[in-house]
Amino acid sequence: MKIIGAIDIGSNAVRIICAHLTPDRRIKLVAFVRAPLRLGLDVFKFGYLQESTICNYVELIEIFQKTLSQNKCEEIQAFGTSAFREADNADELISKIEKITRIQVEAISGGKEAGLLHKTVNQVVALQSGSFLMADLGGGSVEITIFKNGEIQFAESFRMETVRLLQMFPHTPQREK
Repeated sequence: MKIIGAIDIGSNAVRIICAHLTPDRRIKLVAFVRAPLRLGLDVFKFGYLQESTICNYVELIEIFQKTLSQNKCEEIQAFGTSAFREADNADELISKIEKITRIQVEAISGGKEAGLLHKTVNQVVALQSGSFLMADLGGGSVEITIFKNGEIQFAESFRMETVRLLQMFPHTPQREK
């Protein structure tokens, strides 16, 4: 049974999953880890990644690679979403990650992100009959997808998300009196 790993480099966090497909085509989780490194804080403020952020990400991916290896992952796919695709110097991060870990990170479009989400949701919810609206609010973007009888009718990625909104509208909790 082939064990595969995935790394999701989002604007708000980095997640890894290690899993295999059961004979009845269900996904069996082997490992899941989430680290709240916020790539979007740099990108949405400066337009690029600061050197310290790049170093932190490379170190984290190196740790995640060890976790995936310990769980006997035979294949690893890594994707960067909104902040990753918007960073002026994302190539530098991609290059350093690959040099140190040999993991190739792909900065994916909002459309591809929506497509991957569709595949994931379709494992749990039968999207083949009827109409569905799916919204994925992430740290760097929101993907809206409309399905009708299993076919994508509309898919779009919008720059409206949690990290940007927190930067635009900082909130300080009020103390109770």
